Amino acid sequence: MTIGLIGYGKLGSAIAERLRNEGHTLTIYNRSSEKVRGDGLEAVPTPADLASRSSSAILICVTDSAAVQEVLNGAQGLLKKNLDDRLVIDLTTHDYRAVGELHTQVAAAGGRYLEAPVAGSVIPARNGQLVLWASGEKRDYETAEPLLSLLASTRTFVGAAGRATRLKLINNGVLGGFMSVLSEAIDLAERNGFSREEVIELLGQGAGKSTVLTAKQGKLLSGDYGAHFALETLLKDLNLVREMAGDSARAITTLNSATLLYQKAAEIFPGEDFAAVFKLIRN
Repeated sequence: MTIGLIGYGKLGSAIAERLRNEGHTLTIYNRSSEKVRGDGLEAVPTPADLASRSSSAILICVTDSAAVQEVLNGAQGLLKKNLDDRLVIDLTTHDYRAVGELHTQVAAAGGRYLEAPVAGSVIPARNGQLVLWASGEKRDYETAEPLLSLLASTRTFVGAAGRATRLKLINNGVLGGFMSVLSEAIDLAERNGFSREEVIELLGQGAGKSTVLTAKQGKLLSGDYGAHFALETLLKDLNLVREMAGDSARAITTLNSATLLYQKAAEIFPGEDFAAVFKLIRN
């Protein structure tokens, strides 16, 4: 299978590694092509060039809705060419108010669009163990299933356009809230005579047992907060959750408090992993 990929950041490059290891041929557009070529992969100069290639599917893995609009509708965007019924699978976490339009835009260019945000970061991506929720046409999800199965060990079709994005944002609210509570708990335990190693192990036996603790215990123990999922990216999602709650006339006091923590952490530790909220709480 020949697959196009737009976006070669931390998550995109991990997904590319996974697909290449599974024997697939990749053609990649990234704003900077040096790393793509340095990793031995083929880079094209514009998103439109991917539409000219015989790709079985085109994956998009960029920062946000504005970045997706640019690669789709920019001067050399993907939608400047007829997509000839190609499947565009968008792994980006979107603004819930913007994603519906993308389904329409891709269809107008002759393509099929599957909204498919993923949960998980670099290591799960390399191992094909992401979690994925998909929205759009059920037939497109079924067509994409063999490819999606290589990326995500847990996959669920959740229905109409926009539902997957809303669920992903809510999930990231839980992620941020859980990490901040874990950080406070670990800090409190250390101040009451437990070593960090000890309390992480013990919380993992009890109420702290979670994918969050499993994924982030290495960073908490080593102090290496190189970003797998950056503070700024999570903060963007938390602010979208707050806006969605406002649209729904719901108060989310716990998440509002957590968002303020991540905002401060992003100011002090720019570019670091969201687990660095522990450093903010600890200090």
